[in-house]
Amino acid sequence: MNEFLRQFIMEGIRDMIARNVVLYQTYQYASGWFAKEVLLQEDLEEIQRLYAEKDKPVEEPVEEVPEEENSEVVDNTEEIEE
Repeated sequence: MNEFLRQFIMEGIRDMIARNVVLYQTYQYASGWFAKEVLLQEDLEEIQRLYAEKDKPVEEPVEEVPEEENSEVVDNTEEIEE
């Protein structure tokens, strides 16, 4: 097996994932190289992991307000006298 070719193909596949190439096209491309014994099982697992990470929703950090600021609630209601 040619290690340079393997790394070259994997770099191209990582680029495909970054450019939002459809999953099945990437798998089809990778399976051809796997059948030729250029890519290894671990390479296919990496491709699967990269797509799984890409599909995870990005969580925005929640900014917590210090307890002191929470206690300073202003009451804007007026009492109604009868």
